[in-house]
Amino acid sequence: MKSGIYYIKNLVNSKIYIGQTYNLTERLSIHKCKLKEGKHENSYLQRSVKKYGITNFEFKILEYVEINKLDEREIYWINYYESTSRSKGYNIEGGGRKNKEISDEMRLMKLGDKNPMYGKHHSKKVINKMINSSRGKNNKLNAQEVEEIKIALYHGKSQQYLANKYNVDHTTINKIQTGANWGYIREDLNDYLKQQNKIGIRQMYEQIKNLFNRGISIHDIVNEYGYDYRAVKKATGKTINQLVSERNEKVKEDFLNGMSKKDLIKKYNLSEYMYKDATKEAREEKNKLMKAKALELRKKGMTVKGIANLLNKHRTTITEWTKGSC
Repeated sequence: MKSGIYYIKNLVNSKIYIGQTYNLTERLSIHKCKLKEGKHENSYLQRSVKKYGITNFEFKILEYVEINKLDEREIYWINYYESTSRSKGYNIEGGGRKNKEISDEMRLMKLGDKNPMYGKHHSKKVINKMINSSRGKNNKLNAQEVEEIKIALYHGKSQQYLANKYNVDHTTINKIQTGANWGYIREDLNDYLKQQNKIGIRQMYEQIKNLFNRGISIHDIVNEYGYDYRAVKKATGKTINQLVSERNEKVKEDFLNGMSKKDLIKKYNLSEYMYKDATKEAREEKNKLMKAKALELRKKGMTVKGIANLLNKHRTTITEWTKGSC
């Protein structure tokens, strides 16, 4: 993947469009695809392709550029070709990602009866839809952070890593990668990130299946490998009840082997209720064994206090357990 500046040139009238990207091959391919399907966001370029045909356009790399120089070089080439002029090019703005300059012709087209919406009004439904589609739905992030996240995703950082870094839920990062939120930020990365997300999901399911087939428990897949229970459920075909049951068996086993409540809650990421539910049978079983032991020791003449200290139980509990044993 190489970053740089590219152009799309009309070979009939020499009008040109200048753009920047982190992945030249991918971005030029996306442009071609959208123009062929009639779905390109640049209406001037799209209309021109419709008029002259895609075969009369040249898609070419101008220069390879380091990422931190992309804005500077895009602005340079747009000025060089004067491509914001409608007589010379298809660019609507002056380039760069900050402080963009809109061409004079574009400003005029937005004024008065030259504006296509002149004398018209959007319905409330359409306005709300436009608002929701043009901004992120998680106010913990700002536009700059979202751009940083998209760039990091592009370079292979995991969604969970970024969720931890920016202190947001994993689903927030997923919605950024799939374009459900913040789609207008770095639009040139959207298609690539969506595709990578699909590939990542398939790879995740394959990894879970491989771990499961090797005999690794659901608990270890979730806790040691960091996969979500819902993903494990889908990948293995297990129901939530089956997953919970398997986890509870592991909790019960550790409980009977002497692991403390605090350590169990930490190891298995349990709530208070989940802990009580998972250890209910084990606690009852353990109490039966301890009660039998207390009765045996009491019959042998050991004091209640001595038994309480040995079994780490309150004296009143030992007294209750051993009533009538002597």
